Amino acid sequence: MSWINASRDTVFHLLALNCHSKVFNDLLLKLPLDDLMMMRNFDGDTTLHEAARVGCLEIATLMLQKEANLIIARNKLGETPIFAAAAFGQKKMLRSLSEKPDCGNGLRRDDGSTILHAAVIGEFYGIFLHYSNLTFYGSCSTYVTCHHHVYFLLH
Repeated sequence: MSWINASRDTVFHLLALNCHSKVFNDLLLKLPLDDLMMMRNFDGDTTLHEAARVGCLEIATLMLQKEANLIIARNKLGETPIFAAAAFGQKKMLRSLSEKPDCGNGLRRDDGSTILHAAVIGEFYGIFLHYSNLTFYGSCSTYVTCHHHVYFLLH
């Protein structure tokens, strides 16, 4: 599989960005799994990062059924797909990814920013209000419960 634009996106990145889940699924059945799952663009994003960014649940679900470890894949900035979902205000995607067992490994970027920071910077202030499985608390420090585990996010 080769890149098709200057951002080094593959056809799978573009299908995810445009949420073409039927075509994505058809190609998924025809191509080797490793080619799809591990290809990254110039920013280090996997196809799951792109699906999370635009809220394409169908493609995210297909990918995670094939390779559950993609939930913790990091791009060049250390962002995971759950971080991308929070940064772009994708409530349904955030909820779906927060239900995965390894979601707690992706709540903080390499520079220390949390998914709460990402949502606030993107001005998605209410994104966490209705999720019992992904809730933030605290003043001097923050902790988040994710898939029934507690993670501390210190400032």
